[in-house]
Amino acid sequence: MPELPEVEICVRNLQRWTHEASIHDCKVEEPRSLKYQTPREYRSELVGRRVCAARRIGKHALIELEEDRLLWIHLGMSGKVVRIAGRAIPDRVTSESRKPTSEHRHVRIYWRFGTPEGHLVLALNDPRIFGRTVAGRSCEVREALHLSQLGPDALGISGDQLRVQLDGSRQAIKTALMDQSKIAGLGNIHASEALWHAEVAPVWPCRSLKDESWSRLATGIEATFERTLNRDSSDTIHYVSEGAENYFWVYQKNDTPCPRCGAPIKKMQLGGRATYYCAHCQPTEST
Repeated sequence: MPELPEVEICVRNLQRWTHEASIHDCKVEEPRSLKYQTPREYRSELVGRRVCAARRIGKHALIELEEDRLLWIHLGMSGKVVRIAGRAIPDRVTSESRKPTSEHRHVRIYWRFGTPEGHLVLALNDPRIFGRTVAGRSCEVREALHLSQLGPDALGISGDQLRVQLDGSRQAIKTALMDQSKIAGLGNIHASEALWHAEVAPVWPCRSLKDESWSRLATGIEATFERTLNRDSSDTIHYVSEGAENYFWVYQKNDTPCPRCGAPIKKMQLGGRATYYCAHCQPTEST
């Protein structure tokens, strides 16, 4: 499932792929992937415009275009932006005798770019169709998506920033970490990983954490992000849900030994989400 590191990898790829590029064409294969736009409206906002920059805010990928236009992409639960072989957007395959190849089976949007090196086709590949995209005037898109209401970005966040955002709350720390209005970018996987690294129990109320706990938690967030970025920084993002290697410390590792102390990793439900932790390293009494 995409979380901040996967979106960061996506944006780093976009920065490389679309540098000095212009959007020459796009095709919407799945209208449900558009957020409050028709395929014609979407295409009219993109085609002919030059790429100025690719950025990330939390879990949101943003491609800034000339004339103050913005292309927003959210990967949802299974989405990826991938390079497609060839220089042209393929025709839609509808005949049963011509089933799409694995490269095109789950493509929902195609974008064709002109670059200094030639032409490039990118696609939103999204098996579960939870990903979304929209294009339009930058201020309108940002306002419609409430991007200004996101909390500080989790990548590079400090212990002091965490304390300012969360201290005093009665919420369980893991639940609070996943609130995008407080901290932008943390999801279920990396919240569990960061808390394990910091030796902070997921159920501790935010208000119970001491200064040293906030500092350890900031270090844990950085450590789990960097671990994923260093292991999976490639053209193709690999998800555990697709059968990729599970290299996480505790996520989906219940009943296996804790990498730090050897005690069994436990699983519980917290805020409706599966949460993984070590009861020995992450005691229920806060410190």
